[in-house]
Amino acid sequence: MKLKSIKIIGISLLALGLSSSVFATDFSRTGTVKRMLIDSKIYGGCMIQITANIGNGCPNGGWVSLDCNNTYYSATDSKNKYATALTAFALDKTVSLTIDNTKKHNGFCVARRVGIN
Repeated sequence: MKLKSIKIIGISLLALGLSSSVFATDFSRTGTVKRMLIDSKIYGGCMIQITANIGNGCPNGGWVSLDCNNTYYSATDSKNKYATALTAFALDKTVSLTIDNTKKHNGFCVARRVGIN
């Protein structure tokens, strides 16, 4: 009975390890900013939609929160991400996002980094 319990625990830990590697914490996406959204109550305060699908445990519509309500990142970080996205939107430039799929606002993943290409 003890050996059976150890096998079950071992298999469970292996399955957990394999499933977590499929959805890595940070990943990148690149696209053009299509739309921007500001909301004082939901989505972390602001979001952008890019031309690429997000996936990797996040909704595929291209929407990513920039965490303008400062739940996960500092106010300075969030303002800088928003300003960078707004600049890219105005200039029709491509952005590179580093997205953390463990941090979410209303189901949408949060960008840790925003860069203009």
